[in-house]
Amino acid sequence: MTEHLTPIPFQVDEVLPDGRYALADGPEPLADDSPGILDRDDEIAMMLSDLGDRAPPQAPELPSDALEIETLDSASGARRYAYVAAVASPRLSSVSYVSYDSADSRIEAVVTG
Repeated sequence: MTEHLTPIPFQVDEVLPDGRYALADGPEPLADDSPGILDRDDEIAMMLSDLGDRAPPQAPELPSDALEIETLDSASGARRYAYVAAVASPRLSSVSYVSYDSADSRIEAVVTG
């Protein structure tokens, strides 16, 4: 079991009713229909390897209204967890896997290890 919760990198993508992604920057900009709000048509992307053990129900650093994300690692069969919550002073992850250059419509991956 992990000793404490740690911020992980993640990405939130707004999916429009027609299935396209809202991308304000880029060659064909599309506006988000609910900017700044995480709602049911949003997609959250994160690396499975960044998820961890399940937090105990009364973990002191876990906000009481946090949502638990549970997934199954198909390679190992292990359940992995992440938590989402709105907090006044979020701690950001220092890890970044990709960068997007909207001027050139280019994505660059950060290679580690």
